[in-house]
Amino acid sequence: MRGRLGPDVPGETIVPSPLFQSATTSYTAAVPNGVSGLVVTPSVTHAGASVQVRLNGGSYAAVGNNTASGELWLNTGANTLELLVTAQDGTTPRTYTEVITRLGPPQVTTPTSAAAPRRRRRARAGR
Repeated sequence: MRGRLGPDVPGETIVPSPLFQSATTSYTAAVPNGVSGLVVTPSVTHAGASVQVRLNGGSYAAVGNNTASGELWLNTGANTLELLVTAQDGTTPRTYTEVITRLGPPQVTTPTSAAAPRRRRRARAGR
């Protein structure tokens, strides 16, 4: 899977956790807020198997073997990426799910100046 830092910036690889294994169907990953979208490039081991991809419950889109998907735009927070792989027999499906968390924007804190010390007034006795 390839991540993209913006429309004109080359991408970086998003590494799922755990690392991909065909028997494992659930994964997680986190990306910085600057990653606004990603492109998935699936690779199947059996000729004739097919892959469809969708993000956040949208419509599935077919993606060819070793071919990049269209841009998938991430929301801030959790995003559910699903890859529906159909075996070469054309009937056996397996869905791989990866929850990709796009972190929020960095929090900017403005230093506050320390409050000036207050003077205490003394009460004067008897005047």
